[in-house]
Amino acid sequence: MSRYVSLIALLLLTGSTSFSQVYTIANGGWHHATTWSNNQVPDSNTNVVIRHTVDIYTNWGCRNITIDSSGVLKNGLLEVYGTLRNYGRFDAYSNSSSYDGLILRDSLFNYSKLETEILWLTGNRDHYIWSKDTIKIADMNTQDSNRTIHLAGNVIFKGGYILLRKSNISFHDTLTLV
Repeated sequence: MSRYVSLIALLLLTGSTSFSQVYTIANGGWHHATTWSNNQVPDSNTNVVIRHTVDIYTNWGCRNITIDSSGVLKNGLLEVYGTLRNYGRFDAYSNSSSYDGLILRDSLFNYSKLETEILWLTGNRDHYIWSKDTIKIADMNTQDSNRTIHLAGNVIFKGGYILLRKSNISFHDTLTLV
């Protein structure tokens, strides 16, 4: 019996996934290693903390991301394989590129200013978008069907579309369609 318990414990320890965490140490581009605390550009297995102004420029990704109150993340397309928490500023709207924004696999919690041209929701789960401040979204698209998008707080859809693909939308508080 103890042999099976040992085998199960070994499988659990070796099968678990750990994610590294990095934070910004200076203003700069996402693609510059000198922007990051470990001197490496984050990837889909990296949890990221933004403490400075970071320009995405093109397409990049990370596991989870937190934008601190002093942090600014702007331009480009960011794929977040987990959750985005914004206490600073996320601006993928003012650059006016129709492909600037977020691909989000989990949830978004906004405590400050977040503006995005696109919000693509992917992954085999429901999505939670909560905002203490205002989120401004031009286009929102769900890639997977039979999901529920839960919106709470102040969410503004301005000048674009909402494509749900057989999914549901549930909202509380203020939802504005402009």
